[in-house]
Amino acid sequence: MQQIEDFISNFTHELKTPMTAIMGYTKILKQDKYSNEDKEKALNYIYSETKRLEILNHKLLDLIGLSEDKIVISPIKTDLLFKEIESIAINRFFAIHIELDIAKQTILGDKELLITCIMNLIENAYKASDNDETIKIIGKIIKNKYKISIIDYGIGIKKEEIKRITEDFYMVDRSRSKKKNSYGLGLGLCTKILNFHNTKMHFKSKVNKGTEVSFCLEVVKNEEK
Repeated sequence: MQQIEDFISNFTHELKTPMTAIMGYTKILKQDKYSNEDKEKALNYIYSETKRLEILNHKLLDLIGLSEDKIVISPIKTDLLFKEIESIAINRFFAIHIELDIAKQTILGDKELLITCIMNLIENAYKASDNDETIKIIGKIIKNKYKISIIDYGIGIKKEEIKRITEDFYMVDRSRSKKKNSYGLGLGLCTKILNFHNTKMHFKSKVNKGTEVSFCLEVVKNEEK
């Protein structure tokens, strides 16, 4: 029962983040000082994030029992996946700088849950970085798996904290963060999502140098290029 409650708490955080952004864009639409182009951008973001919230809401209901048979594993084109993720991140965090280095491949996974996981990792990287720092996302084939890495050049994580950061609600020392709640929020959810995909996160980090979080996914075998 506690595992289910922890999962729901983490998932609630994922739902809250786009809702906050939607509220911000709604305020833009209510003011006259913004251009029609800005308002069109706001409308598009509100629509896309509302659709994602609808899908995630259904996914939460499906996953309430933490059952693997509720996961929808299907082929996903990596170039299209990360193009969508980049668009969501830019609209959600405004000043974020993302550098993509994505090998085109078809991977296997639950698309919406993978977007949820990767967006949580991008959010943590963004909060740990200065506004002018780049967040790098790499996707490449290693030993017949597709390895995804999210790399920032921010505050980093102490060695003794890496062992605990995937615990539900654990956060790295806030006094060191560039922005509040730097690391920890959402990582418990990421762990559960990746467990469903039979994989797990690996962390490499140095204080004041940055952090790399990576995980591997299955690929479609014998895919025609």
